[in-house]
Amino acid sequence: MSLVPPPIPETLQRVGPPRKKIYILWTEMANDDFIAWWLQTEFGSQMKRNIFDVKHQSECWDHFEQVAAAQDGTPKAHHTPQRLHFTQQAWMERLITFITASRLPFVLIEHPEFRALIEIARLAPSMPEIPSAFTVRRHLREIVEQRQYTLLRKLPQGAKLSIALDCWTSPFRQSFMAVTGYFLDQEWNYREILLGFEPLHGSHTGAYLSTVLLNLLEKYQVVHRVLTITTDNASNNGTLLGSLQEAVESLELPRHIPVIQIPCIAHVIQLSLKELLGQMDANPRNDREEMEWVEEGTRARQENRKIVVTLNKV
Repeated sequence: MSLVPPPIPETLQRVGPPRKKIYILWTEMANDDFIAWWLQTEFGSQMKRNIFDVKHQSECWDHFEQVAAAQDGTPKAHHTPQRLHFTQQAWMERLITFITASRLPFVLIEHPEFRALIEIARLAPSMPEIPSAFTVRRHLREIVEQRQYTLLRKLPQGAKLSIALDCWTSPFRQSFMAVTGYFLDQEWNYREILLGFEPLHGSHTGAYLSTVLLNLLEKYQVVHRVLTITTDNASNNGTLLGSLQEAVESLELPRHIPVIQIPCIAHVIQLSLKELLGQMDANPRNDREEMEWVEEGTRARQENRKIVVTLNKV
């Protein structure tokens, strides 16, 4: 039967991994308090003697500290990070290692945000704690949602907003739908907000996309405030718009204005050019590519470039 861990005196220091601190540090100055606590632990009560106050001859112990587990008193050796001394050369080497190991561009060093990060770290009274990737991701999500709600509060009472949808697939076959909102605030300032960057799974049917969009609009309570939706000309967007219309009509709002679908002009131009270029036939006269460097051709290209530069100035 395991013993209940005894209370840890405030005079003893906790050490260990960040945010855990699962070990109690032994030092010569805190020997009496440490041993009095440790002898009450499950491991110490079996030893019944001080095993910490010994002299280690090996130099490797210079980088370790003697600790005991806070839960049961099991003795451990805790690695002590070697204290570094700042030199400009060491600082430069650390920067180079950080950039090359992370495969980052060298211009990062000149970025204002990187320098602002260094400046705020210098203001800390002690070495700032470096958070985990999970913690940074969670804080980023909270900050984004907070700023989204703050920006949406600028939408005037009774006013409408327009949204644009853009679906795309990454090179890793991961699909997403970006939902962007646009509106004018009380002072007629143009506002733009990314309402969501939603992952998509399975077939991208109109019914499925409308479910994703409705959940997002309901989250921000703006289902009834959508005026227009800008989409491409894919057939599934017609089903999406119909589902959104039904959801808005079910609210039975007075003076309801149907949601207007606006085709994306960029997509219309792309389809038109694709159709036009498909009607054009290219019949090259030469049998092989020209591989020789012709000086006269180079001179002609330079003349044409001068003409283009002149026209751009007009």
